[in-house]
Order: sequence, then structure tokens, then C-alpha cells
Amino acid sequence: DGQQIVTASWDMTAKVWRTEIGYELAPLIGHDSRVERITYSPDGKRILTASLDGTAKVWDPETTQEIVSLIGHKDGVMTAVYSLDGQWIVTASMDTTAKIWDRKTGQEIITLIGHKGEIVTATFSPDQQRILTASYDGTAKVWDAETGQELVTLAGHIGEVTSASYSPNGQRVVISGADQTARMYTTDINELLQ
Repeated sequence: DGQQIVTASWDMTAKVWRTEIGYELAPLIGHDSRVERITYSPDGKRILTASLDGTAKVWDPETTQEIVSLIGHKDGVMTAVYSLDGQWIVTASMDTTAKIWDRKTGQEIITLIGHKGEIVTATFSPDQQRILTASYDGTAKVWDAETGQELVTLAGHIGEVTSASYSPNGQRVVISGADQTARMYTTDINELLQ
């Protein structure tokens, strides 16, 4: 509704702010290391944080209470995002894995294994059928969100891949790297495998 914003901080907290007056409504306290990323659920009723303490947490923005903690990574969590329907969460970690979670129970559903370096971002495709990850190993990968199977590796950057995202229609992905370039790819798996 545009009435609140959330911020992540190196002081191990996240904060909820009232936009019209810049007033802090409440801190979200519970992580043991800096909070790297923060986002609202698609319906705006929950907040999701990712922390270098190796966890992601779901919060109630009204009560500032932790709803569920996603525990399973062996190193810091760089990002955590919801699927568009809000039912699933994907996390990306410095432990070289990404994980898909049930947002209600916090149960780990699938672990995506295949990168050789820290994964800095992960996101669902608009149709929720695929997951796109970007890694410091110099690649991005496309995964089947239901099975966890790696579908294709997107290489070509010199050095770390720093971000990856889908176009709104899901027909393209754009990947950027530390080599100061961005590359665009089709999401047609058959074309990518040629």
C-alpha cells in the first residue's frame, strides 16, 4: 500500500518504517549476523530477510514477530525471494547452494547443487517453473523448480556473475558480471542447449 518500507542492516536487524514521516515503526531482531536482503511477500503480509548467519526468516510486519526460520545452509544467505504466488521461497547462499522452501512450514523442499562458487542471487521465473541463479563461479544456471534438475549453464563472463533476472514475460534472462558486461539470453531451453 506504499505506507511502509523495510531496510536491512549490518547491525543484524531489519527495520519497518512509515513512509510519510520517516518514522521507525519497529526493528526485526533475531539474526546473528548482518542482514543482506529484505523483501515483502507478494501480498504484503510478510517480510522475508536473508542473513550472513546462514538463515532466512519470515516476519509479521504488524507484530514484528518471527513466523518461521529457514535453517539449512552451511554459510551466509545472500538473498531470499518469494515465488510470485507467495507459496515458495528460494534462497541463495555462500555455501554454493540454493534451496527451495515451503514458506508456511519452513521445510526445505529441494537443494540446487552445481555451482562451484558462492551463489549471490536466485529468482523464480514468472511462471514459477524455473529458477535462475547467479554465482561468483562465473556462471548463471537455470533449474527446474519442481525437480531441482539443472537445465542449462550460462557462461561467458570473465570473473564473477553478480546478478541475474527474468524479463517480466519470462522469455529472456539478463545476467551481469564483474567484467562490467551484461548478457541477454532466451529462456527457450532448446535454443540455449545448441
